[in-house]
Amino acid sequence: ERERLQSEAQTDPLTGLANRRLFQEQVARAQLRANRTGNRGTLIYFDLDDFKPLNDQYGHDFGDGILIETARRVESVIRRSDLLSRLGGDEFTILIEESATPEAAQEIAHKVQQALQEPKEQQVSKVLQELQVHKEQLVSKVHKVLQGFKVHKEQLVHKVLQGFKVHKEQLVSKVHKVLQGF
Repeated sequence: ERERLQSEAQTDPLTGLANRRLFQEQVARAQLRANRTGNRGTLIYFDLDDFKPLNDQYGHDFGDGILIETARRVESVIRRSDLLSRLGGDEFTILIEESATPEAAQEIAHKVQQALQEPKEQQVSKVLQELQVHKEQLVSKVHKVLQGFKVHKEQLVHKVLQGFKVHKEQLVSKVHKVLQGF
């Protein structure tokens, strides 16, 4: 339970990446190690150009899809030992310990840039298609629920009408009794 809570406290719930808190802890530790060992490290910061207008235009589900896809792409080009973090919104960082030279750091930055270079239109289309699939699955589930509701509604209406018929018959019987008294 404690491990689960700690993981939740250090993980971005949307992307599964390290969050700002874990990032800050790891940067502090990396600085201590670098001071002790003399090894160089690299910190890469990036955000997504034009994210807010796309998020506003297509909605938050779409924006979430873009953030998840960004995380997936960047994770595919960095080492397992590198720490990819989502600081919040559309801000990401990569902490690379032991990047031997500035050129090696530039190479990693270039790989990240390449991974994110898919034309925006294709990325938008891909996320919208994915959302459409989810939307269709949701609509299908809603239809099933509504069909079940229709069955229940018809059963309910039938019971009400039967009850009404019973009450009507009882009422007619009482009216007949009253009329016989006249």
